[in-house]
Amino acid sequence: MENDFILQGKVLWSYADEYAQIDDGIKFTASLVSLGSPLHNHSGYIAVTENQLIIEGLESDLDLTIPLNAIEEIYLGFDDIFTATSVKNLGAFWQPLRIKFHTGHSLQQIYLIIDHNGLFTHNKRWYDTLVNILQA
Repeated sequence: MENDFILQGKVLWSYADEYAQIDDGIKFTASLVSLGSPLHNHSGYIAVTENQLIIEGLESDLDLTIPLNAIEEIYLGFDDIFTATSVKNLGAFWQPLRIKFHTGHSLQQIYLIIDHNGLFTHNKRWYDTLVNILQA
């Protein structure tokens, strides 16, 4: 990764269609069990520069680079795919960061969980930073 990062951290993430395919029973069980990480499909490192969001996958996992000008929406919170009932304490301590972005002719959606420490995340900090960059 480069050195001109505004923020960087560890990330757990999923495409919306991947997360939607997780069985509701597994999501419910994950909300009750305190061991392990929140549900996700990919893990790695994340960084943001003035122009792009960069995800480098761990151990041959997916890499993803999103130009910031391709982002259509940034949302901090739960929705009908990533529900509060799929996380411990019903999301009392953190919420997922959802990003919708254009890739060619399609619209993609990902859910990010950044720097999860077992109780909290840095998702709010990342949300605020990305909103500020995009509004500049």
